[in-house]
Amino acid sequence: MDKKFLVEIEVVDVLGPCPHCKKGDKILIDEPNVIVSKTNNFCTRAFPMLSTFVMAFSHGIETGLQGVPLFVKCPATAEGPVIFKVSKIPKERKNERIR
Repeated sequence: MDKKFLVEIEVVDVLGPCPHCKKGDKILIDEPNVIVSKTNNFCTRAFPMLSTFVMAFSHGIETGLQGVPLFVKCPATAEGPVIFKVSKIPKERKNERIR
């Protein structure tokens, strides 16, 4: 199956102390590569949990309602979770949305 989507992961909320993430952090992935020039933070503690969604989204697989982003809680923070939004971006539209 051809990879037709980029995957954007954004920290939308930090509900407790986290030494790695802050609200607004973004990761952009053209699976299997992280687009470093469009990524401002990468947490190795959260990424194993996110990687399944990255693989699915990059191939166009939906995990819920079509076109609705997925929200995922990081399991690595005990005091308060970090909430990530995982979204698909069609490769032909990547320059429109990504800044």
